[in-house]
Amino acid sequence: MDERIQINGGRGITMVTGLILVVMATSKYRSLHTSVYDLGVFFSNLYQISILGIWKGIFVGHVQPFLLIWAFIYGVFPVEFAPYILLSLQSLMLVLPGFWLARQYGILGVLALVLYFPIWYNALFDFHTDHLVVPLLFWFFLLVEKKQYRLAAVPALTLALVKEPYALQTVACGIFLLICKKEYRTGTLIALAGIVYFLLCTKVLIPYFSLGGGSEVLGTSAYSWLGSGIFEMMHHVLTSPFAVLKEILWSREKLYY
Repeated sequence: MDERIQINGGRGITMVTGLILVVMATSKYRSLHTSVYDLGVFFSNLYQISILGIWKGIFVGHVQPFLLIWAFIYGVFPVEFAPYILLSLQSLMLVLPGFWLARQYGILGVLALVLYFPIWYNALFDFHTDHLVVPLLFWFFLLVEKKQYRLAAVPALTLALVKEPYALQTVACGIFLLICKKEYRTGTLIALAGIVYFLLCTKVLIPYFSLGGGSEVLGTSAYSWLGSGIFEMMHHVLTSPFAVLKEILWSREKLYY
């Protein structure tokens, strides 16, 4: 197929998919099918940061520095319109890599993106800062493919600022560069930065800003079956990998996902 047809076709699919996600996400909000957890929680935090100037919400529950940027956008528009703007931007950010994929891999590359289920799940499950992970990871691997390994450290480190669990993806990016690309210095520094940031968030920032002093975030019931703390959880995962696989594979909800 002609290269121009491939590129234009891929871009067209990207734009149509983005439009569909925007319409579906905003329609879900307009028809009152969104949830307190998490749309209500996020918009409450954005309102407090933008309108009331209460910024500590970026450290409660999770550490999410990018909430400051979204709070600025939230404050630019009238309160009644802000949710539509944020949900639309979230949808568009998720399909943004499609424009480069169209140029590099044509229609097939774009289809691989837009048919990827988590893209739709992220767009239609209320609002989260997690959607930023998609373009950031894409940027990382794009730079790796161009052999710009040092520059790839920028999106790899920025991942951690989305939310503290993604600091573990920062670590994974470092390990990837270290093992697969033999970039020992860059890979090691990225991995170490991810580990330090993750521990800082879970051991210091989140407990400090939580009500009553709080406990570390991974001590919540969602992960209690792994252990009572980060190191106990890591020990359980490393020493009992089959127990972890059993938890994943024997859960009908996880298999459906």
